[in-house]
Amino acid sequence: MSLKVSKFVYKKACDDFLALQPEILEQQAKLKQLRKEQKANTDCIKQYMLEQELTSLDVGGYEFSREEVTKCSFTEKNLEEFLEDSSILESYREAYAESKERFKLQKPKRRRRERVSPDNN
Repeated sequence: MSLKVSKFVYKKACDDFLALQPEILEQQAKLKQLRKEQKANTDCIKQYMLEQELTSLDVGGYEFSREEVTKCSFTEKNLEEFLEDSSILESYREAYAESKERFKLQKPKRRRRERVSPDNN
């Protein structure tokens, strides 16, 4: 059973969404700066671990660890090139592929500022 959203509630949600965006962007900018500062610290800790040949390190409850991992990416394109019989891939898709609806929110593109040349004053 699905409830309908009234036009009034929808409009209020849109207004509230837009009203919160400036504060969200401000907080994101602050967080970006803090992460930038923190990266210097984590880089130093990683370098120390490499120099001391440590595989794990506890810093105030935060566990830093390093390990060697091997990745093998499986993409449909790579698998199709690898398989001699492409019908195997089709059978696999039929058995295991699933479709679902996904909502996506995209930020508006930044507008380019028109350049003002010294000649145009």
